[in-house]
Amino acid sequence: MSINRLYIGATGLIGQCFLQENSQLNKDLAVLARSKPKQRPSVEHWHCAPELRAVAATALAGVTTVFCSLGTTRAKAGSKAAFAAIDRDLTLELAHLALAAGVTHWIQVSALGANPRSLVYYNRIKGEVDSALSGMGFDRVDILQPSLLLGPRSEKRPGEALGQRVMPLLNPLFQGPLRAYRATPAMAVAQKMLALEGATESGVFHHDFG
Repeated sequence: MSINRLYIGATGLIGQCFLQENSQLNKDLAVLARSKPKQRPSVEHWHCAPELRAVAATALAGVTTVFCSLGTTRAKAGSKAAFAAIDRDLTLELAHLALAAGVTHWIQVSALGANPRSLVYYNRIKGEVDSALSGMGFDRVDILQPSLLLGPRSEKRPGEALGQRVMPLLNPLFQGPLRAYRATPAMAVAQKMLALEGATESGVFHHDFG
């Protein structure tokens, strides 16, 4: 059976929130991942391999909408180059494969401050991805740019854990144009991704959470 919705990056914080919400909606979804989490909704159709490229063609067959939150951290990847190889290079390679397979709508989780000219390496890599996706030729690209994410992670990220405790206390201080800098619940990002599905206006759209 062909499924026209695919999630890439489902084992991360936003991905797990997305699977939870999608399960409540009882909508068919294919997932492209390196491995299956121990606990997962039973409605998903998983395409798993340590090397995502190996199963990408099968996973993308019949797909028209891709949700993507693929990513890692520099600490986990081991180096700047290894981080870029996943967050930028692999994401864009899968996007090119998706476009060739007939995908028309790509929904990407990026980050607040993403800019290909940023002096911050993380933001620069995210910005390079956003820029490339914007000119790739999809009918519609939605780029979500949350600030610090709130939610329980399976992996330890000490810096982010500290931020998750502190930022909610500071959120009320961010008013007006600064509201986008408020810490963002991962579930809110997942819900926004689902809400964007089916949008018919063509173009490239950026979304913050202010």
